[in-house]
Amino acid sequence: MNKVRIITKVERTLCSNLKGMLRLGENSVKLPDNIQWKEVTCREHASLSTAEKVDDKVPIYNATLKFYTCQELQDHRNYAYRLKLVDGTQLLLGTSVRPFPVMTVQDSLPEKPSDNSWMEVMVTWSWIRPIPQIAG
Repeated sequence: MNKVRIITKVERTLCSNLKGMLRLGENSVKLPDNIQWKEVTCREHASLSTAEKVDDKVPIYNATLKFYTCQELQDHRNYAYRLKLVDGTQLLLGTSVRPFPVMTVQDSLPEKPSDNSWMEVMVTWSWIRPIPQIAG
C-alpha cells in the first residue's frame, strides 16, 4: 500500500537545542520536551529526497530538503529541521553534534515584475544512520 508523503510544514531550531535527544532505534528518536521550533514560511510544498551509499563499508545516508521562501533565513548558525508530513509523521534533519545540516540559499531577481522572487533553499545533511522519525 502506498502512503501519501507530502511535507506540510518545515520548522527549525538550533542544533544545540537537540542535546538530550534519545535514539530509540535505527529510524526513530525522542526529542526533549522544551525545544522551541520556529516555522519556516514556505511556498507549498517542500520536497525531500534521500539516498544511501556505502563508503569504505560504512553506509552514509544523504538527505536533501528543498523549498522556496521569502523569509530571510541566513544567520550563519547551525539549524536542525523538523518536517511534518500530511500523515502526521515527523522527520528530523540534524543532531546536536557534527555533521550539521548545510543550508544553501539561491536568491534571484525575476526577469518580469509579475514573476515571483522566492528564494530557493536547499538543506543537505549526511549521516551514518537513516533520516529518523520523531517519536510522539
